[in-house]
Amino acid sequence: MSCRLRLCGRPAVIIATLTILFSASVAAAIASAAAMPSPRSSAVHGSRRATKPRRKSRKHKLSREHKLRTHRRAGSVQPSPATTKPASAGTTTRPTGTSTTPTSTTPTSTTPTSTTPTSTTPTSTTPTSTTAVSANASSGVIGGDSKTYCAYTANSVSYLSYFDSLVGAHINCALVFNEAAPTWAGWVDPYFAGGDTNPDVDWSNWVKAAPGRTLIVTQNMFPASVDNDPNWRIEGAAGDFDSYATQLAENLVAGGLGNSIIRLGHEANGTWYPDNIGDTPVEYAEWVQFWRNEVLAMKAVPGAHFQFDWCVNAAYRDIPLADYYPGNDVVNIIGIDAYDAGVSGTGAARWNQVYNQPGGIADVLAFAKAHDKPFSIPEWGLEPTTDGGAGDDPDYVNGIASVVADNDVAFQSYFYNEEFAATLTSSPNSFSAYKAAFTANAAPATVPTQSNRRDAPQH
Repeated sequence: MSCRLRLCGRPAVIIATLTILFSASVAAAIASAAAMPSPRSSAVHGSRRATKPRRKSRKHKLSREHKLRTHRRAGSVQPSPATTKPASAGTTTRPTGTSTTPTSTTPTSTTPTSTTPTSTTPTSTTPTSTTAVSANASSGVIGGDSKTYCAYTANSVSYLSYFDSLVGAHINCALVFNEAAPTWAGWVDPYFAGGDTNPDVDWSNWVKAAPGRTLIVTQNMFPASVDNDPNWRIEGAAGDFDSYATQLAENLVAGGLGNSIIRLGHEANGTWYPDNIGDTPVEYAEWVQFWRNEVLAMKAVPGAHFQFDWCVNAAYRDIPLADYYPGNDVVNIIGIDAYDAGVSGTGAARWNQVYNQPGGIADVLAFAKAHDKPFSIPEWGLEPTTDGGAGDDPDYVNGIASVVADNDVAFQSYFYNEEFAATLTSSPNSFSAYKAAFTANAAPATVPTQSNRRDAPQH
């Protein structure tokens, strides 16, 4: 009897033990899954950007698969990844002659010997007033000191409308990207110019729908098919790609986008885009002439009234701005992409670093003033603390606002996507500062809750 009890009891104990272990395992698996970030689509009008070095990163998490993935033209193939230039490129393959490189690409009279006047750095880096600086949020007229209020919203028209309602503004200026075309055919015929079947990326229609709307086009200098050509700077300087720039301009004009601002070859002082300035003075000069050629080709198209924004990345590579400035005759606006990252500290001390670091806002602003050009901040945003940012950082927001309020600024554009969107809308102090500074009729800020916060559309 006792034996039977032992034999019969053991299975019950074993079953109970296994049940407990299985339950614990399931619970752990659920907790692990909940902690994982949600998957993100890689089908895009995607960026070919390689990851930026973390130390100086402004958008290091926005990989080529993630940055611009709202939609891809029907039938197109996935853009090729950015390929690092071979170490020998530009040296062993460069012709000995210099006929394709102009002897002087920037008039000496327009390039000051010092690009950072000390008088341009304010004694106080935080604004003393939260008066809204976006009086031209709905004017769509960009130039001079228009202080136009723009936003990047993942190339999505509907997401811009959502952001507009979120902050209580009337945003009539949008920033989009055309930097992932695999071939010249796609490069000259951008998805947003009216040829795409997805209405959410038809920015041509958006511009036409209301007077005064403006599109800022971030445009690379060539498609992915040219990435591996070690002589692209030489060829571009020689005018080999001018006809494509002409076609691009013609298609933009045909789509009603002839008044757009073009950010050609943006952040070229970085190394994450294939169309960067290179590593030597000779490469800088070739890049400058290439940039000039494309601008002149686009300006020559009937109906084209483009403005060109020469935009650098903040505090990356200690290269004098004058060494790769294309010249006053082809540059309308001088801009900088400046995120709340890459520096240490908190509060006003942190903003001081963002503003005053070598190659930062103060330096580029001084350069713009020296060349009598309006300033712009096409990309700026709050980084979460997990990515090297400060999270809720109203000093940074107010600092950007002070730059816009106190200087001749053509436009500023918050990068409202991914972690930059989430950090803004989950940070009550920064969100309130943003609305107070950049919304014409600022109302008390209501930070979206998790239940009603909207992520960028996944097409």
